[in-house]
Amino acid sequence: MAWEASFLYWIQETIRNDFLNPIFVGITHLGDYGWFWIGTILICLLIKKYRKIGLYAALSCLLTYVLIILALKHLVGRIRPYDAYSFIHILVSPEHDSSFPSGHSAISFSVAMIYYYCFDNKKVGIAFVFLATLIALSRLYVGVHYPTDVLGGIFFGCLISFGIKYFLIDKEKR
Repeated sequence: MAWEASFLYWIQETIRNDFLNPIFVGITHLGDYGWFWIGTILICLLIKKYRKIGLYAALSCLLTYVLIILALKHLVGRIRPYDAYSFIHILVSPEHDSSFPSGHSAISFSVAMIYYYCFDNKKVGIAFVFLATLIALSRLYVGVHYPTDVLGGIFFGCLISFGIKYFLIDKEKR
C-alpha cells in the first residue's frame, strides 16, 4: 500500500468524526467550481477601490483553470484514491476528473495569494490564505485526493499567482 493511501486511511480512521465531518464537507464545497473565489472576485470588481485586485485575481483564476485543471489534470490522468483503494471512503460525491493536481487547492491558492500580495491589510490576505489551506486540507479529509495532489495544487496555484505578481503587479509598481 502506498504511503499516500496509508495516510488517507489514517485520516479516515483517526481524525474523521461526526462533529468534523459536516464542517469539512462544507469547507470542501466552498471550492466546488471555484464559486467562492469567483464570488470574491466579483465583489472586488464591483468596488472601484479593489477593481484592479479583482482583475488580477480573475486572471490568476482563469490561468489556473486553463493550465492546471483543463490541461495538466488531463495530461496526468491520475486515478482518484477511492477508485484505487476500496478502503478509502469518501464523504462527498465522486469526482469525474483525474486526481492530480487538486483543482480546489490550485484555484484556492491562486486567488488567495493574489489577495495576500495585493490587499494593503495583510490580515485580509492571511485570512484568505488560511481559508485556502482549509479547503486544500478538506480534500484529504473527505478522501478525494492524495497528499501530493493537494501539494501539487498548492504549488501550481502559488506559481501562477507569483507569476502574475512578478510580471504584472510588481512591474506596475516599478
